Order: sequence, then C-alpha cells, then structure tokens
Amino acid sequence: MLIYKQETENYLYPCLSINIHIVDMLTNGDCSMTTNFLSSIIKIRKKLRIFLKSNPNFRQVLLDVLVDTNSETLNVYCIIKRDTDVSLLSSFFSDDRLNVKFIHAEDLLKSSTFKNLISGGYSILKSKFLSDIIGYSNSIIFNYTISGLSQTDKTKFVYALYGRNKRPGVLADVKGKKIENSVVVIPRNGKSKIKEIFDKFGVKYSEIDALLKR
Repeated sequence: MLIYKQETENYLYPCLSINIHIVDMLTNGDCSMTTNFLSSIIKIRKKLRIFLKSNPNFRQVLLDVLVDTNSETLNVYCIIKRDTDVSLLSSFFSDDRLNVKFIHAEDLLKSSTFKNLISGGYSILKSKFLSDIIGYSNSIIFNYTISGLSQTDKTKFVYALYGRNKRPGVLADVKGKKIENSVVVIPRNGKSKIKEIFDKFGVKYSEIDALLKR
C-alpha cells in the first residue's frame, strides 16, 4: 500500500523520543493515560529496534506497528505483508501481555478496526499518527449553543473562547478555527481544553470527529 511505502532506515533505527505535541495527542489531555501509553510505546519501540536488527528479514514484511489510542486498553496492530509467518513476531510480543493483532496491509481499509486506527492509530515505527502519515489532520468539529446563558455569561464565554483586545482565547491556544457562528474545529489534542470552557459556562454542544486534509 502507498501508505506504507517502506523507509528501511526509519524502521531499523526508530526514534526513541516523543515530543510534547505527541504526548498531548496520545493522552488527549488526560494525564492519567500518560504513564501507560508512553512507557509502553517507548518500551515496544526499543524492543522492536533490537528485534529488527536480529531479524532483518522482517524489515520487508513488518510494515508498521500501530497503537489504538482511542482504546482504554493497549491494543497493538501489526501491519504485515500477506503470507507472512507471524509466529516469531507473535512470540516477541508474548511477554508484554499486550492485545496484539496482525492485519494484512491489503485488508487494512476493510478492517473493522480501521475507523479507530484512522482517528487514533499511532505508528510506533514512524512516530506519527496514521492520519498524519496519509496527509490528514485529526480534528474535532464542535457545534455549540449559548441560547440558555445570561447575557453576562454569553459575553464572558465569547471572550474566553475567542479572546479580547488582542489577547487570544482558548480557540487560538489550541490552534483551532471558527467555521461559522457557533461552529469551531480544533486539533484532537485541544479537546479537553475546549470542553473545559464549555462545561465551565454550561454551554451545550455536540462534537464530530473529522479528518481534514492538510
């Protein structure tokens, strides 16, 4: 698949650092998830580096390893070429008590897990989200109403969301955009901050996951 055009050097020497942006995306603003996801991802990445050095043939058949960050449990998906013997790779993961599944690259789009992976699948080998790999931004569209608020709270909410007197509001802080009146779109990592403002003022809202072309 075009998505997984192989870059041998990246697979053999995967990056061992995760920047702040990735931390925010992985945890979605939830600090309680940080230790579980980040420590596990770093551990798997380090082990994969050793595994690929010891088993160079797998550089051609193991196309990616994705973690579903939408799940409360650590679900790992190995994207492989068809007719690959996965017994050695399966034993590699066996001591980590992970829920590991193997998906042929050709079947990924038809997979029942593709929806979760496209919105929250993080590539351990590439240190990117799947959405970023295929050129899309993982976003959320919020539609809200302030009709039930007092005029004072309406004004305070608008200032908090959009800013005032050249002072940026929360929307600018999370690099979001106003689409039209009462509709904003934000990167996924800004979700908790936007919800905090809505909840603070008792604003009713709905949300839709969206992939936006970069």
